[in-house]
Amino acid sequence: SRSSIFKKALKESEQSPEKGAAKTFDDAFRSGGFNVGKNDKLAIEYINAVYRIARKDVSFHTVKRVRSTDKGHVSASEIRDLIVKSGLSAAEEYILPEAYGAYTSSSSIISDRDIFDYLEFLYFRFFNNSGLDDVFEASGGVGNRLLRAAASSTGPEEFFSYASTKKYTDSRIRRAALYSMLGVKKENLTDPPSFSILLAADKKGRAYLSDLKESEFTLITKPSDGVTTVPSSQFALEQKADELYSLCSDPPAEAGRFMRSSPYME
Repeated sequence: SRSSIFKKALKESEQSPEKGAAKTFDDAFRSGGFNVGKNDKLAIEYINAVYRIARKDVSFHTVKRVRSTDKGHVSASEIRDLIVKSGLSAAEEYILPEAYGAYTSSSSIISDRDIFDYLEFLYFRFFNNSGLDDVFEASGGVGNRLLRAAASSTGPEEFFSYASTKKYTDSRIRRAALYSMLGVKKENLTDPPSFSILLAADKKGRAYLSDLKESEFTLITKPSDGVTTVPSSQFALEQKADELYSLCSDPPAEAGRFMRSSPYME
């Protein structure tokens, strides 16, 4: 079957780690006769995650993307690029009305990717440290490669271009750079999450939250409460990410801006 061919190809591909995980999966999918796009792969991972935790009350259905150009579908990346180049209004026809209304409201917060890229470049140019081998995704020479790339670059575009190779894709390099800035260790991503922060809920969601109170899992409705209710290492990482994102908003905001936000309740 195509499934067994895929599994065999995946096992064989995994014997060549220099390819990278993305190339390994692509080769296996093609060998199995599957024509799988980026969003399809993401959906597969979601479905696998649900199967792993044996949730029988979750079902799935596919939604076909609406064809919007002669080339095919407009991807999320293309929409983001369009917004960066021509402004939000240029992408209005590709965005749900409810989402577009939220983006254009006076309370919306816009982030600037250029600021984020420049901060990553500066980190490796001036503020590097000797602990990169302990950072997830930055071990095995990746951290040193980032340091060398930053030293020979004059800006973030050159930095990421010099650091990327066939073995280390741009996505891998960007993850390593972000994890280095935040000090993310392997256990931070392998340990089960001990909490989640509520962003919004409607009537149905509030009913679910009421049932969740009996669970041992911690759901934080006021982010600042996390200081005393969840393990310090996990929440400290959440605070670091908040501080970084606040600095990348346009205009930049003070540290802790999002940690002081309350969820939207409908």
